[in-house]
Amino acid sequence: MTADSAPHQARWKQIVGVLLIATSCVLAPLAVTAIWVRNEVLDTDRYVETVAPLASDPAIIDAAAANITATLFQHVNVEKEARDALPKRAKFLAGPLSVGIRGFTEQAATRILESDIFDNLWKEANRVAHNQVEAALTGGGKILSTKNGRVTLDLSAVVGEVRKLLDDRGITIFDSIPINQLALKFELFDAAQLGDAQQGVKLLNTLAWSLPFVVFGLLGIGVWLSARRRRAVIWWGIGTAIAMSVLGVGIMLGRTAYLHTVVSSSLPYDAAAATFDTLSRFLRQGLRFVLVLGLVVALAAWATGPSKFAVRLRTTFTRVFGGLGDQAEARGWDFGRFGIWVSRYRAPLRIAGVLVTLLFLVFAYRPSATRLLILTFVLLLYFAAVEFVARAARDEPELVRPDG
Repeated sequence: MTADSAPHQARWKQIVGVLLIATSCVLAPLAVTAIWVRNEVLDTDRYVETVAPLASDPAIIDAAAANITATLFQHVNVEKEARDALPKRAKFLAGPLSVGIRGFTEQAATRILESDIFDNLWKEANRVAHNQVEAALTGGGKILSTKNGRVTLDLSAVVGEVRKLLDDRGITIFDSIPINQLALKFELFDAAQLGDAQQGVKLLNTLAWSLPFVVFGLLGIGVWLSARRRRAVIWWGIGTAIAMSVLGVGIMLGRTAYLHTVVSSSLPYDAAAATFDTLSRFLRQGLRFVLVLGLVVALAAWATGPSKFAVRLRTTFTRVFGGLGDQAEARGWDFGRFGIWVSRYRAPLRIAGVLVTLLFLVFAYRPSATRLLILTFVLLLYFAAVEFVARAARDEPELVRPDG
């Protein structure tokens, strides 16, 4: 190797390292999205968990009650029925009576929708429907379908429950409607933009398992190739946080475009907004988690660096909690063999604390930014406890190995 080739090779290593770290940052939002698609769309339990809050959302209840009432009145001319049933002198009451029955019907529908009956029907219908979600993403399905570009859920059973409640109140004019005409297709969301998901869902399902390893693999190789590895980790953390912020902005813009497209008389603004926010809440939770993770990683890498402020921060931390250990030792606190062991293996214990925290985050059922911040705080308390015990036991005679 010539004298000129070594700097040239080092420069290319730096360039490749930067490119790998940048690629890792760019792929992080796609990894979060892929995991969300896998967990929330192709997993029945998590899908039901995602849509369950919609059953108690006031906007959804109001929209569903209005649709149920419209479905019943669509098949029966209530005003005509009332006019035919009333005596000649009272026929003028047919109009007000029809309005009153419509209001009572909507109240009855709301009452059913606010009860456990609807909550159970909603969850069961979505659980059954989820078996066809994948079919819906490719353009089909029975209970859950994408007819005319809208994803709808069959809530006919709820209409039947409303009719039973009306029967109990003496309103039987809807009993003549055949059960097969009581189909209520409640629109969950517009599927006009579902084409991209239809084409990419299988790819995303595969990527959900591989992308996280790719993201961290590229990070590892990029840091290994970098001459300033700590700085590379810092920039990865900042870059990942920026990438997550971009994804967040994309979700906000997508929400605006979605609401502008789907709002109609059968799907009011509040109901459409509640549906979008509910279905995407775990995606937003995931991006917040990774954003905070990136910032925590960047901050941790900086705090272990050689800058004056970082050194002062570490020194202050050691002085404070180590000083408490010195005071404990002066007052006769004795941690015995445990204290001696902590003092001897202080560094491995710190590494073990970091690894346990990472494993907890990896295997957590639903990682969140709040949980990450709490774990970071707990980890700092753990470091403080290790330093405290180690300093309190540092002068124990057992730490001195006898000669020979």
